[in-house]
Amino acid sequence: MVEWGKRFLTGAIAVPVIFVVMQSKLLIFLFVNVILFISTSEYNKIVSQILQLNSAQMEHGYIKGMQSVLSHIPSHLFIVLVTLLPSDGAIHCALFISIVFFCLHRIFHFLSHGTFLAQKKDEKDTYIDRRFYILTFIQIAFDIFGFIVFCYPLSFMIVLSNQPDGIGYVLLWLISTWQTDNGALFFGAAFGNRPFLKLISPKKTWEGVTGALFFSMLTALFLFMYMKQGTWHPILLPSIPLKHYLLISALVAIIAISGDAIESFIKRAANVKDSGTLFPGHGGVLDRLDSLAFSSPVVYFYVKAVLGV
Repeated sequence: MVEWGKRFLTGAIAVPVIFVVMQSKLLIFLFVNVILFISTSEYNKIVSQILQLNSAQMEHGYIKGMQSVLSHIPSHLFIVLVTLLPSDGAIHCALFISIVFFCLHRIFHFLSHGTFLAQKKDEKDTYIDRRFYILTFIQIAFDIFGFIVFCYPLSFMIVLSNQPDGIGYVLLWLISTWQTDNGALFFGAAFGNRPFLKLISPKKTWEGVTGALFFSMLTALFLFMYMKQGTWHPILLPSIPLKHYLLISALVAIIAISGDAIESFIKRAANVKDSGTLFPGHGGVLDRLDSLAFSSPVVYFYVKAVLGV
């Protein structure tokens, strides 16, 4: 059952906070890092759950030990580098550095537990069960997957915010994504009867997909009308034709739905409903970040390639 009251209250608090944050690049930087820390913690918890569900009891201690605070460093290092050097080249360089850090961190963790994991082969020699090698490798794969899917895309909005009308495009991206989620939930709850992804998320329906696209594009129309009337206080929306507002919002809706489906698949694998409980009626940070992360590069490349910003 949809908790509309909690969702509305959470939104009523979150929206003003976002608008205040967007007034300062320092606040944006701090806010992104806070959100990233919480979402990474939620993701690591889900990964740990997946690994424990598919491993023996004797391996659970090692799995839990892999979810350390140090696993947060590559993502935050990435955001710091992109913020200091907001360019396409910096994104690629920071991406490589962060992935290398992920790999080295997990390998050092494995090596530091070598004595604990070692078993006697004979009186003179010991060995480590292959399962621990495999678990470490799988953890590295999960680290890189989570980083590329949930962290890496946010860098595009950081770079875009430094472009002309950049904050306006970020605002359009945020609102379109939020309304995609709201439209999917409202239409799905009110009219949904044809499953969209039954094996992954039984409550998702084709009616919800239609509502997501409709809400996103309708909101874009209203934003365009406000933009034409004059200054949008305290943030100026981009002065672009209506077709671009509608196209951006439509692309955001389609890609956001894909991101939500992928996160639903990950949660299904871990046998959890929500990634967390930070946002009443919404779930965790990761539940809000999935759609935003996936749609971020689409908006960035549209603005760069089509609008030539």
